[in-house]
Amino acid sequence: RYILTTHAYGAADDNPANPNSGTRLNSNKYNKIFDWLGADTAPTDKADLVDRGLAYSSYTPNPVTQGVTSFTVSSDVRNIGTASSGGFYVYYYASTNSIISSGDYFIGSDYVSSISPFSYGDSSWTGIFPASIPAGSYYIGWIIDAPGWVTEFDETNNKAHETSTLTVNPTPPPPGYIEVQVNDALTSDPIDFAYIQIWDDTDTLVRASFTNSSGYYNITAMDEGTFNVTVSRQGYHTQKQLQTITSTIDDYFLTFDLVPYPPDSSYIEVSVNESRTSLPIENAYVRCYNYSSGELFSTGYTDSSGFYNITGLYIGWWTVNVSYPGFSEQEKFNYINWNNDDDYLQYYMDLIFQRINGTVALFRDNLPWDVNSTEPVLAKYNITYTVYNSSDFGS
Repeated sequence: RYILTTHAYGAADDNPANPNSGTRLNSNKYNKIFDWLGADTAPTDKADLVDRGLAYSSYTPNPVTQGVTSFTVSSDVRNIGTASSGGFYVYYYASTNSIISSGDYFIGSDYVSSISPFSYGDSSWTGIFPASIPAGSYYIGWIIDAPGWVTEFDETNNKAHETSTLTVNPTPPPPGYIEVQVNDALTSDPIDFAYIQIWDDTDTLVRASFTNSSGYYNITAMDEGTFNVTVSRQGYHTQKQLQTITSTIDDYFLTFDLVPYPPDSSYIEVSVNESRTSLPIENAYVRCYNYSSGELFSTGYTDSSGFYNITGLYIGWWTVNVSYPGFSEQEKFNYINWNNDDDYLQYYMDLIFQRINGTVALFRDNLPWDVNSTEPVLAKYNITYTVYNSSDFGS
């Protein structure tokens, strides 16, 4: 409670005929004023940080390129409180709307030393505009004392933003590129669908693709550095070349003359036997797949000795599958190491059920047992049977 003025002398009802009317400020009332003041608790001094206004904030340049352009944003902070603020941070953001929050794209932060009451301080951040902020249009804003270090009278007035928007352009691709031409070393004909892999100096695969019908592929948007370019094609020896891209030269040309393998002459001999009796299984169905591509390469049936030869194989992994009715299917893997490699796979097949040989006798009496459920099963597997009634064996 505060008494700012005291009306001590005046005319009652604004009538000059009543001068000096009204309550006098005597000693007792004067002392009570100080008693009232002493009874109140003095307010705690606090800082109160606010933006100084758009006249004191800016950013430059506009537009920027993510991850490339040096960017500067600045603002002034006023302390309208009654205590010094102590040090604090200003966080700068890029926002897709004019509502600035900690969930927006973070640009950078600036530490501001303590600001005295009713004074102001400068804040600014300069650095490469973050590559993590996508291309687009953004409001540039800031949050004063974003970590919340300063105790203030008002904690809701710490945000501000520029009214104009900043255009962020995407990072341009690196300028380097490597042109690759792949030919047959014997015929000089271009090799299409040759597989090209590019590895960096940390053995990380950075690019992979195939040559076109002219045996050509252009590896674009390559950064500076040393790269291992590997070219492979089925039926050819794989080749590798190292290429270093520098800042002074951005266009390189590599030619690969792939040497073909000799005619494919490797084979896998397959033998198929019954696991219980070790007898050979004739007409077992054999399928051979290229393990890498999954392509079916060869099919056939075993002969009377349970044998089948898979020929014309080239170097690499192969999958060999064997099946026969009534037996569990089996699959094995085999690696051809070189031309003229001769490998051998043995399959022992397990019976799923035991086949019945000879004639089967079924007993079928009058209702309700006039139908035997075994008959359809025997008929399906072409097993002969004879049906009997109990009367066939006497009373």
